[in-house]
Amino acid sequence: MKRKIFILLLIVSFIAKADILTSKYFTVLSHVVEKEPTLESVLNHYYVAVAGSKEKLQQITSLISEGQITFPQLSESADIEIKYKAPNKYISKISIMGQTIIKGFDGQKLFSNVPVNNEDELKEMKMKKGIFSELYVTQDNAVLEGKKNLDGKEVYKVTVIEDNIKTIFYFDVKTGLKVKEETLKGTEVLIKEYADYKDFEGYKLSTKIKTQVTGQTAVQTITKYEINPKLDDSQFKL
Repeated sequence: MKRKIFILLLIVSFIAKADILTSKYFTVLSHVVEKEPTLESVLNHYYVAVAGSKEKLQQITSLISEGQITFPQLSESADIEIKYKAPNKYISKISIMGQTIIKGFDGQKLFSNVPVNNEDELKEMKMKKGIFSELYVTQDNAVLEGKKNLDGKEVYKVTVIEDNIKTIFYFDVKTGLKVKEETLKGTEVLIKEYADYKDFEGYKLSTKIKTQVTGQTAVQTITKYEINPKLDDSQFKL
């Protein structure tokens, strides 16, 4: 019983600090960015890699993912389902050891069936403009910092700063794929890594997302995606 309580508390602590999956990143092997890239060309390469065009990516207004999430430090895994509806509604359900942890945002307020109080997340969710944050990166809030080497791979580094929150995107130079994201809030750093892309309804979606925050790690393996499912607002409640 004590171990069960400990595991549930750790999971609650983790999701309070980092939404397991706040957005999806898709890619296909596609056009090559020109030799002298600009912020616009790198982003366009990403849009083409994701869906063929920026306009097509904008057509995704709802999304459901299903799979498992593992916590390596605990040697435990759980089932997870996340639903999204543009611009900023979401609900996640993690089922483990006979318990279901629910957390979400209904467009105005955060909700959960476990004690979670995160005013910073509430502010960020209210500001969220859509499911895909890359669609809202512009010359006004971002800068291309050129090519970097990331684990032996050439990537473009794009830094976005909004409301004192710095987010760094790393895009694969050859494919356009976003392979890593770092979010810096004060002294806290949230890191997400994306891998194992597969076809779902004409899109290439990441089926493995590794999240690290405050010394904790979670690995999400996604087995199913639904693109633009019909989601009523009533689903985004406890």
